[in-house]
Amino acid sequence: RHQMARDRKTAGVESKLEGVYNVRDLGGHPCGEGRVTRRGVLFRSAGTSYATASDVSVISRDLGIQTILDFRSRHDASYVGGSNLLETVYPDATAREVPPLGPSREKDRRLRVWVKIIHSKLTREIMKRGSTSRILRYFAWSLLGKIALWLVWVLRMVCGVLCTWQLQPRDLPSPLFDILQWPLLWLDTVAITRKYTLAFTSLGGMAELYKMMLEFAGDRFAQALKICASKENQPVIFHCASGKDRAGLVAFLLLRACGVPLSTCVEDFHKTDTWSVMDEHYHQISGGRGKMFRRLSSAELDAQLRAPKAFIEEANSFLDKRYGGVEAYLDSIGFDRAWRERLRETMVVKVQ
Repeated sequence: RHQMARDRKTAGVESKLEGVYNVRDLGGHPCGEGRVTRRGVLFRSAGTSYATASDVSVISRDLGIQTILDFRSRHDASYVGGSNLLETVYPDATAREVPPLGPSREKDRRLRVWVKIIHSKLTREIMKRGSTSRILRYFAWSLLGKIALWLVWVLRMVCGVLCTWQLQPRDLPSPLFDILQWPLLWLDTVAITRKYTLAFTSLGGMAELYKMMLEFAGDRFAQALKICASKENQPVIFHCASGKDRAGLVAFLLLRACGVPLSTCVEDFHKTDTWSVMDEHYHQISGGRGKMFRRLSSAELDAQLRAPKAFIEEANSFLDKRYGGVEAYLDSIGFDRAWRERLRETMVVKVQ
């Protein structure tokens, strides 16, 4: 009866949310032997920075989310901008402050936990494996973006003096600033987008980046999986920027750990492809300046934003060849059999 009530609350969650997209319940997937993954326990989504007041109510009350797990860096999150209304309900914490890595958690204490998956070691490996010409272009675009941001800040200060005679570096209602900042913001957005696209495509595509994340960010994946598996933290919603790459790999590992067939996991990953071509996607991941992504070629957009089945299939093949399968990989990063049983206790139920 309790499960039926939970199913009713989580049914059609995508249609209830206004500013949070690519949301899916990891429940309802077959696990074999007449079992399915439980609904209302683990959710995946795109970034939550643009959540509305209504979204906050749905996430905190209807879904009863206790933990928001964010795989971005704080810099990535600040670049995207948005209302960030969820921060008032879910204060920041680190992985070391929540179970299983931290002390016991107070009942009904809501938290946003940061687990940065693309960290410095992984970035260095990306640079090592890329071609010299692409690496130079990467740093050139990165420098242009930094210069553009600095010039925008200078313009804010100048417009503050000219229009209000006060130094107000943020949110000035200045027509002059609005006119002058546009080409610089365009340069910043294109620079950010191109540098990451160059870094990823220099490896041979996003599928290669997936392999590198699995290889060099195993400890971060283990943190995320353990937080999701701990009953004290559930229900959990986890996300990155698009809910495709970092969140997609975590969802894949969770579902495979629960015994969900590979074909079902691949289909779940591919559902993100529909969201990837929506205008809201461009708008959110570019800090509200999504139309500027139209300046990129279709190949660059596909490399960075689409979610074809081949990406996750190649990641699975990599785990098979390098580690001997998903379970062997999970053992190697510390999410061993005991942890997987702990996950299944809360995530796998018999079909009613």
